[in-house]
Amino acid sequence: MIYYPNSAGGGMKELFRKVGNRSSEFHPEVRRVRREGSYIYEEFMPTGGTDVKVHYVAFCIASFHMLVS
Repeated sequence: MIYYPNSAGGGMKELFRKVGNRSSEFHPEVRRVRREGSYIYEEFMPTGGTDVKVHYVAFCIASFHMLVS
């Protein structure tokens, strides 16, 4: 999940394995980061419309793709 800061409009994007032509769903009503359980949170990094995907298979590979609106 990606939690967007209020300065970026808020909300949360749920990421999942691609189904049809979708691999995420945006939930604008989510305003709070989940606190139950143990999670790793990183600082929000604005990408200016670029989709960033990171794959890990014994080593790390990152790829960048422009989002289609």
